[in-house]
Parts: sequence; structure tokens; C-alpha cells
Amino acid sequence: MPENPRVQAAVAHRLGEKYEFTYETAPSIRAALGLDNAPVQQAYQRLYHQPLESIFASRTTPADRLRWAWAALAGWLENLPPFWTAYALTLTETVGVSILALPIAVARIGPLAGVAILILLGVVNMLTIAFISEPVSRSGTIRYGSAYIGRVVDDYLGRAGSIFLTVGMFVFCFLALQAFYIGFATTLQAATDIPAPVWVALLFLIVLYFLRRETLSATVASALVVGAINIGLVLILSLLAFTYLQPANLFYVDVPFLDGQPLEPEVLGLVVGVILVA
Repeated sequence: MPENPRVQAAVAHRLGEKYEFTYETAPSIRAALGLDNAPVQQAYQRLYHQPLESIFASRTTPADRLRWAWAALAGWLENLPPFWTAYALTLTETVGVSILALPIAVARIGPLAGVAILILLGVVNMLTIAFISEPVSRSGTIRYGSAYIGRVVDDYLGRAGSIFLTVGMFVFCFLALQAFYIGFATTLQAATDIPAPVWVALLFLIVLYFLRRETLSATVASALVVGAINIGLVLILSLLAFTYLQPANLFYVDVPFLDGQPLEPEVLGLVVGVILVA
């Protein structure tokens, strides 16, 4: 704010009318408006015939305290150094629901073979990320915030490449959405005895509601918190699974062409497909 006591006092008055906050919870607002400075306090007294302290609440409700706590957490997360922001987003946003399908997918070939394929495709994925990161970092449209990945693909690969990306992403999202709906509905059906189609319809209506709003209050902070919760749930499930550990199962191997095992394309496709998605 410019150092104009009357303007600073007026803005403070409007904030006090609209929001409820205590003196202790608003240090940045006090600093930005100079509310601890005598000229601003005197201007407020002249304009509104009451002390500036009247804009502060003596105490806040639990809901307000929760909102202020979230604001403090969000401020801390969104002001992390760029490296840690990128690292945290990459970690939390790539641990999705497909992680839950990994044990199911690799069960047929055994954990050791599953880990080997996971490492192999993980290396492929890291190389892919490196190859994508280089043109993105060199792209002026990305650097100056005027476009996203679709424009970069158009710049490097032309219109045909951009269309290919768009169609591919649409197919991927469409198929993934079916898996999410089925997993969500069948899980809740087993827990509640309410038919799966009812859960699908309910989830679909919720999605339509957010689409009609045309806005979603998602930020870097909310993405990190949701991602951290997901990772926490996966770790809890893993710990629970270890209570049923049978060491003999760790050395089970059923790999095609090993010990005369036949090739089963549907099993290999399931394993590779799920690991690639994850």
C-alpha cells in the first residue's frame, strides 16, 4: 500500500467490516497497511471516530481459527523455494489411485519380477520426463506464461503433433475415468450394500456440479495437502498389508519363458499397463 494514512485507514476499515480476525493473526496485513503506525491510527480515529483497534476481534470462532490455520499453512507451502515446490508437486501428484492396483497387477508374476519391471519402466519414465523438461524449459511460451504444454507440442511437432497429444490425452482420461468410477462404486457397494450404479450417478452429479461452477478453488497448497493425504493413506495400507506377510510369497516367480512358463499376453499387458499408468 502507498504510505497514505487516510487510504490505509479506509482499507483497514473495509477489511474489518468484511472479515473477522484478531490482532495476532494478521501480522502481514498490519505490516502492509501500516496499522501499527501512529499516523494511520490517528487517520482512522479522525475518519471513523473510534480507535483502529476496533477492527480486530477479541477472539475468533473455531471455524475462523481453522481458516487462519489453513491460510498460514498455504502461505508457507506456496512460498517454498522453487526446487522444493517442484519436488513436492512431483512426488504428491504422481502417487495416484493407480498405485492401489499395483499389487493386484504384479501378483500373477510375483513381487520380484514386478519390482524388476517397475524399475525398468521407472527408468524409461525418468528419461521421458527429462526429454520433456528440456524443450519445456527452452520454450518462451511457457517461460512467459502465455501457453501450456499443448502449445509447446504444436511449436515443436506441428499441428498434427498437437492433435495427436489432444486425442491421446482424451482417450487416456476417458479410460482412466471409467476405472475410477468402477473402483469408487464397487468399493462403496461392498461397504454399504447400495448398488454401484447409484454411487456412479452420485459421483457424476458431483462432478457436474463443479463443472457448472466453472471454478475450483485449487491451489498449489491444496494440491500438496491432498497429495500428502494420499501418500499417507497408501503408507497406512502398506503397513496393514505387512501384518499378513508370508515370506514364502516374496520369492514366488511366474515369468513367461522361465522354467517353461507359457506367454500370457493378457497378464503381461495388465502388469505393464498398470505400472505405466502408475
